[in-house]
Amino acid sequence: MKFAFAGIDFLGGVFEGLIEAGWTPIKLFTRPCDGLYDHNDVVVARARQLRLPIQLSRLKAQDLDALNAAHGRDWALVVAGYPWLITGWRTRAAFGLNIHPSPLPTGRGPYPLFRAVEEAYETWGVTAHVLAEEGFDTGDILAQDLFPLDAQEDHETLLAKCQMAARRLATGP
Repeated sequence: MKFAFAGIDFLGGVFEGLIEAGWTPIKLFTRPCDGLYDHNDVVVARARQLRLPIQLSRLKAQDLDALNAAHGRDWALVVAGYPWLITGWRTRAAFGLNIHPSPLPTGRGPYPLFRAVEEAYETWGVTAHVLAEEGFDTGDILAQDLFPLDAQEDHETLLAKCQMAARRLATGP
C-alpha cells in the first residue's frame, strides 16, 4: 500500500515501521519544529534518502488533490504526531489512519503523556484509529497496544514505551 505520512520524530517509528512492513511512502507532511522539545530531523532525513517530496506547511485540500491526481485513491494517509486536523481525505484516499499516544477514548487531544504520569495511571497505550474529520481522536478504533506503567514512571520512560508501541502497531503482528 502507498502512503503519505504526516508527523514528526515523536512517532516517526510509525513511518519507518510501515516501510519495514512493505508499504511504499509517497510524501512526507511534517511541520517546523523547535529542535528542543520536538524534532523532525529523522523523518526528514529518511524522506530525503527516499527522494520523497517533503512539505513543512499545513496539509490542505489541494495537497490531497495532488496526491489523488498522481495516485488515484490507491494510497493511505497516516498521521502520527501531527497537530492539525485534516479533512477531505475520504474522497481522495483509500483510508486515513491516526496513531495516537493514548489508550483512546482516554487521552484524546494533544500530547496526553503528561496526564498519564501526573494522574499515575497503572496502564497506558497507543491507539490506531480511523482519521475522523469531525474532531481529534474520535474515529473508530482499529487496534491498541496497551502496556503497564511503573509506579516511578516519568515522561521519558512513558515516551519511550509509546514510541515502541506505535512502531509495533505500524509493523503489525
